[in-house]
Amino acid sequence: MNNNLITVNNVRGYIDENNVAWLNLEDVCKELGFIQFKNNKIYLRIDRIKKYLEELNFPTSGENLPEYIPEQITYLLAMKSKNEIGRNFQYNLAFKILPEIRKNGFYISEKSKLKEIEQKDKELNIRTSELINKISEGFKGLIHEQVLKAKAIEILTGDKNLLPPIQVEKTYSATELGELVEISSKMVGILANKYNLKNNENTIVTIAMDKTGTDRETYRYKEHCVELFKEKYKNYLEEKLAEKEQKNKNKQK
Repeated sequence: MNNNLITVNNVRGYIDENNVAWLNLEDVCKELGFIQFKNNKIYLRIDRIKKYLEELNFPTSGENLPEYIPEQITYLLAMKSKNEIGRNFQYNLAFKILPEIRKNGFYISEKSKLKEIEQKDKELNIRTSELINKISEGFKGLIHEQVLKAKAIEILTGDKNLLPPIQVEKTYSATELGELVEISSKMVGILANKYNLKNNENTIVTIAMDKTGTDRETYRYKEHCVELFKEKYKNYLEEKLAEKEQKNKNKQK
């Protein structure tokens, strides 16, 4: 008996004798961005990764990190990366990496029978579907929830058509929105704060790591905000003009 190790999307993995998918920790962390650059070389953020694994109650050996981690820990580790990189990896994990590993990285046994393999594959699909559904709960109201739930159903049934097509709404950064409205990104922020436009109706919140390695919340504006901000900018200018005229009248008294 042996494990068939394969690589999918730069991540090595295999299925063990208990039908659990194991992924290479170093590959996973690189895809999640848990790295730093020093002297033109890439290094893993060992302390951060070790801390995350300890929080997940996954054993580590002193300062040494495990070479491979099971799929459940991989999903939970991906959720620690609360930014677009982490979300993209979760999608790749669900859509590409794990399905391909299950297809070609299965545990090989000379005594395995076809029915046993089919049953184990079904059990793996159920477990994966449950995990994806659990992850989707962290994205309530966002497009990510629809994507993950659709994938969970597809894994269980093999049918891609049970849910309606997912509509991915276009969003803009403050800079991109400013260019479309023909105002500065600073003015976008002024208008958003003045008219309380940073809400679920108009924006989605993403978390990205800044240059210092700190996670920061950023807002992305939905497509209808182009016309909304044009209108609010017009109102803003009218209010400023009215204030100026009022000041001039007060001076003349």
